Amino acid sequence: MKQRFESAANAEIGRTGMSVWDGEPLPESIQTPGGPAYPALVDEGGEVGIQTFQSQTLAAHQHCIGMARLLIKANETELRHVRKRFPISLKTSVALNDCFGGRIGMDDLLLAVAKQLLKGELFRSPVDFRRRSDATRGHWYEAATRLGHVLDGLVDEHERIRDWLARHRGERHLDPVMESIQEQLAWLFRDRFLQDCKAVEFSNLGRYMAGIRSRIKRLESLPLARDLEKLERFDPLWNPWYEAWRKAPKHPELWPHGYDLEEYRISLFAPDVPVQGKISEKRLATSWAGLVFG
Repeated sequence: MKQRFESAANAEIGRTGMSVWDGEPLPESIQTPGGPAYPALVDEGGEVGIQTFQSQTLAAHQHCIGMARLLIKANETELRHVRKRFPISLKTSVALNDCFGGRIGMDDLLLAVAKQLLKGELFRSPVDFRRRSDATRGHWYEAATRLGHVLDGLVDEHERIRDWLARHRGERHLDPVMESIQEQLAWLFRDRFLQDCKAVEFSNLGRYMAGIRSRIKRLESLPLARDLEKLERFDPLWNPWYEAWRKAPKHPELWPHGYDLEEYRISLFAPDVPVQGKISEKRLATSWAGLVFG
């Protein structure tokens, strides 16, 4: 049913093989006999297309990546230097294919830089997009440097945490804690996480890693029972979400709740690390009960 719905909508507005975005503004939605459909730019690898989606959240996610691809294509001359000398350490360059959930290549890095330069805005007009594209000229290497600095820090933190997990492998009393941290890392650094993350979510990754480090330090100085007591509060909220995410890792409707869980995790296990926003068990339970995705 969903495929038939989207195919019918795409017959009206769909395009493929675009190297530039021109023509009329892209509407927020279009009405079809099956209900509203949400048009979006979509990344086709080297080019960009227009597709419609039944999910507004998925459409927004795809539109952001499609805009990032167009931004790259519009600035290829400047990007030659960035491609040759992307500002990350040699250690990070090697580790990007080892530390995280999937291989991270130059294309992933450039898409992440482009998303940073878009600043989270979803342009519906090609004229407005072109203005932003023009405004990014001369700023790509600076933005790549900021991204590279964050990635260098994440790789260092990831390595320290993996070393701790390796040192304590086989200590069965720590199994619940180790499983908790491993699941957290699997979600945060999932395949193509650079594309999935919004700018603010990417910037928060360092704080989440600081939360893991704080938790580990507490384990070394406080009774294990305290951590296990907190897990008894956290797991009933985490487990159903994590199971849903494992079954549908590419459903962006799930991701905001996952990041809310990360804030709650920090409040429990790393009280010395700042929490963003208001978060509580009640808010999380209510949010999860009302979550619809598909």
